[in-house]
Amino acid sequence: MNALRPLVVVEVDGSPGSLAALELAFAQAAAHGAVLRVLQVCRARPGRTSAAHTEAAVQAGAELLRATSELRKRDPRVEVEHEVVFGRPVGALLGEAARALCLVVGSRGLVGFRGLLLGSVSHALVEHAECPLIVVPPPRKGR
Repeated sequence: MNALRPLVVVEVDGSPGSLAALELAFAQAAAHGAVLRVLQVCRARPGRTSAAHTEAAVQAGAELLRATSELRKRDPRVEVEHEVVFGRPVGALLGEAARALCLVVGSRGLVGFRGLLLGSVSHALVEHAECPLIVVPPPRKGR
């Protein structure tokens, strides 16, 4: 990573909300001349062998490359870093917040009264992130 350039951090899990967050994070990185750091957080599971963890990391890394490939074609000037992290999303993102221009996350896309509430990851980041946070709703159907 280039320590002199600003950093936009986004967590991607393959959900529509996280893919919308990736789009916005890419636009932010392009607008600010920042490095886009794309994380996928996998949960370490007790009893899982190291080979299984390695396989999960390889699969998640491939998913990150697929998720960013079209964006990179649109603007190849944006430097993109991928990392698969084992742990919990809140901890991984808070660990990145101290050096980030901003964090970008997708919401879980609830509707109605429940949709007024942030998810647990978004809520924890609002409370504890050391940088600006952008919470992106999932795309609406028909748009």
